[in-house]
Amino acid sequence: MLYIWRHFRLQVPDDWEMLFYAKPLQAGRCAFADRYQHRLEFSWSIVPSKPDFDRMISDYLAEVRRDERASEAAETEVAGWRGFSAQLGDVRTTRFGAYMPEERVLLECVFLWPKRREKDVERRVLGSIAYEPAHEGLRRWRAFGMDCDVTEGLALHTAKIAPGSALLSFRPEKDDGREENFERLALVEHWLRRPLREWLAMRRPSRVRVLAQETLTDGPRELEHLSGDRPAAGIARAWAGRTRFDSRAWRDPQDDRLYVQSISGGDPAVGRRLFSAEERS
Repeated sequence: MLYIWRHFRLQVPDDWEMLFYAKPLQAGRCAFADRYQHRLEFSWSIVPSKPDFDRMISDYLAEVRRDERASEAAETEVAGWRGFSAQLGDVRTTRFGAYMPEERVLLECVFLWPKRREKDVERRVLGSIAYEPAHEGLRRWRAFGMDCDVTEGLALHTAKIAPGSALLSFRPEKDDGREENFERLALVEHWLRRPLREWLAMRRPSRVRVLAQETLTDGPRELEHLSGDRPAAGIARAWAGRTRFDSRAWRDPQDDRLYVQSISGGDPAVGRRLFSAEERS
């Protein structure tokens, strides 16, 4: 399963799901688990320069060896990642670090192995981790069944994940009225009681004025597109009276989920920027 988060991509086993996620670009972590327990913690932090891995690993090993549960601890290297392996009670853990010069970020991965260390899984996960550069002014994010193209310079502002729904919302660090939202909604047959065109219009923010609506064909699906405008927000009030608003919605024929994107203050010619994970696997 491919995830792209905080400008980095990683591939984990299909039965590992992201259960914890952090929003800040400066430092944070994501945690993955299978149906039994946590299996991987992926963390990042901006650092002034490339770390001294010899010293960092030596310090980690010294700390682990002071733990009375530790029966063994040794340095290891996998797929270019340096780290160590340790037995802590009944659990084997491995911890690795790597430096990504593109953004001066230290990445760390901590694996938990409940039975035995699965070196092939470890190698595949670590070997898959890479920097995800911007492409044509867009940053790709992929999680929770969604694959999104987000305008470069926007940061993750809100993540609301619940059974049957997922929302990722992006804004600039200094509010200038721009906002991009991406949603995936399940169980559509149980709550969508009106045509999608009407639902999309009713769901727009309260101060959005509808200028046009149209039905678009995109491969095997039909998309409802609403364009409008709204009063400028944030620092944009100083030079703009109203700002552009675009939203699109469609029901994916493969997974029968409803996908919704809305972009405020962006390019008026914006196209579809949200896809199901299956479409861009």
